[in-house]
Amino acid sequence: MRKEDYVLSHFRRMVKKNAYGVYFIFKSMEQGATFRSSVPKYPTQDPNHRILAHQRSRFTHYYFYVRDQVLGPMVIRVASFFPFQTTYYLNGHSFMEQELNRCKIGFRKNDNAFLAADSVEHVQAAADRLTADVIRKQLDYWTLILGPKFSKRERGAMNLSRFYALNQIEYCRNFIFKRHFPIHKVFERSCEWGLWRMTAHKISEIFGVRLTRKFRGKLSTVIDQIEHGHHVFRAYWKNAFLKQYEKFSTFLRNELCSNNLNDFGLKKGLDHLQAVRGEVPNRHGSLRHLPGSRAQRPCGLSVVATHRPTHHYRVGSLPRH
Repeated sequence: MRKEDYVLSHFRRMVKKNAYGVYFIFKSMEQGATFRSSVPKYPTQDPNHRILAHQRSRFTHYYFYVRDQVLGPMVIRVASFFPFQTTYYLNGHSFMEQELNRCKIGFRKNDNAFLAADSVEHVQAAADRLTADVIRKQLDYWTLILGPKFSKRERGAMNLSRFYALNQIEYCRNFIFKRHFPIHKVFERSCEWGLWRMTAHKISEIFGVRLTRKFRGKLSTVIDQIEHGHHVFRAYWKNAFLKQYEKFSTFLRNELCSNNLNDFGLKKGLDHLQAVRGEVPNRHGSLRHLPGSRAQRPCGLSVVATHRPTHHYRVGSLPRH
């Protein structure tokens, strides 16, 4: 069972009470970075001298499930061994949801997707307000509350500081259809085309990024099924994977996920968040290789949908909402 599903009832009670804070804690034995202390082979002038070496070992990690007043629901994983490496799992759409509620803007949201809103401009403005300073302020607060505590003497003996880095990025494109049938056909064609012709060059066309040599590698493709019975097409290569699947019956989604920002020529520090967000342009070159014409429009939230002529009898004009 997924952790998120297990704690969902506790999260809903927090929302119902309009409360904020920690609502669940998990303990897990996992691999993590730590240090090994050993006695020197030969005696030294300092009898307390020890040799410290980096190593990875299994030890307890704590998962804190938090409902934050600014960032919304988030997960904080704290290692129980020095250097107490902490990992934060955030969702930008949760921050946008909090901002829209604060501004009293009506919207409809299913899971992580905004399906409708009273004002598209306010949705875009909420997304733009998610900055590195906002994230750092909330992470510093929760790290102080949930992380290890050091005494004044220990803080004076060490130069303690925190550095936040982006460990994983995900670029997503949603192609929205009025009916489910075209998605099924497009998915079949794309999988057939992808299994035989998918290369790093073709993958780069999907999101309009130029892949470096480090980004390329031995490519493996596979089709599997998620729990709802929908097929998922995955293409794996070094440090990243591409995933295509159906969502909400009328969404055909392409996701590009990378665990190494150097592949995009980007820096991983949180201060470079804006550069990471603006890396991939609005290009949908991959679907143009498939047979049949399809209506396309930019995916930016600030663009308002307009009535347009029908390009295909299965894909009509897009409604304004």
